[in-house]
Amino acid sequence: MSEQEIIKGPIFIGGDGRSGTTLLNVILDSHPTLSVAPEYHFNGGSDLGSTALEAVRIKKDGGLLESGIRAVDTPEWKPAIQFVNRVVRAGLSLDEIHEAIQQAMEETGTNLVEFHDRCRLIEKFGRILVNRDSKKRWGMKIMREIRNPKRYANVWGDAQFIHIIRDGRDVAASQLLEHGSWGYGDIGEAAKNWCNIITQSRKNTANLSYTEIRYEDIVMESEKSLRKLCKFLNVNWSKKLLAHEKQKHDFFETKVAHPSRQASMKKINNSAVGRHKRDLSQEQIDIFNSIAGEMLSSLGYE
Repeated sequence: MSEQEIIKGPIFIGGDGRSGTTLLNVILDSHPTLSVAPEYHFNGGSDLGSTALEAVRIKKDGGLLESGIRAVDTPEWKPAIQFVNRVVRAGLSLDEIHEAIQQAMEETGTNLVEFHDRCRLIEKFGRILVNRDSKKRWGMKIMREIRNPKRYANVWGDAQFIHIIRDGRDVAASQLLEHGSWGYGDIGEAAKNWCNIITQSRKNTANLSYTEIRYEDIVMESEKSLRKLCKFLNVNWSKKLLAHEKQKHDFFETKVAHPSRQASMKKINNSAVGRHKRDLSQEQIDIFNSIAGEMLSSLGYE
């Protein structure tokens, strides 16, 4: 590490679903000094203490309840099991997760219910991954939570936030066609929420270390845009960022499913740019433009 490289706090990557957050996640994880994990969605469920510990035990026993029903299929256990699965997807073992939870509970004297107490656990996950790979700094995806960065900044005062923005029409096309379980219900909703995420993120990151990067610039002007991002993060440039698919990532090797894993394992390419032109009807495009046209133009989209 050169004298110019400055170690700061955690890095949080946010953006609307299907904006390229996973691609940016693995690109930055390719950096010699950065360990960046996928999303944990760690604010769900009743607690991340005793309930999560029991979820780890259930996972170790095969994931079934005494009744023979899969725990993840029950309302009671689904949030905790999914949380543990996401941490496993980031690269931690069940034993490491168990130990980290116990330590965080002991240190906070809580059952990890409140956000700031949960953050103690997330910090431990980050440190485990950093130490394992002999890196210097950890990060993770927070997705649409980029709208609420101050709650993270209140815990980590030196945190940095990266908002990846993709043409909202391509975001809408991807969510409407491929992700009905959590994506937008219609084109109007997609346009309104896409604008809202950008507007709220800008409003709520005042006085924070925040930057925006376009998905299209990453895939079409890769080195230029990623060099600029390295400068923002105060890390040295590394050519490994241009070949993330050749680097080792725990995210690639775990078996827990992720909708963007296969796409993120490919070399940086621009095949998904402008997909709305083939996947949305002209009527849908017109509706989106009528709602979000000003925001699209301000970001340099047609």
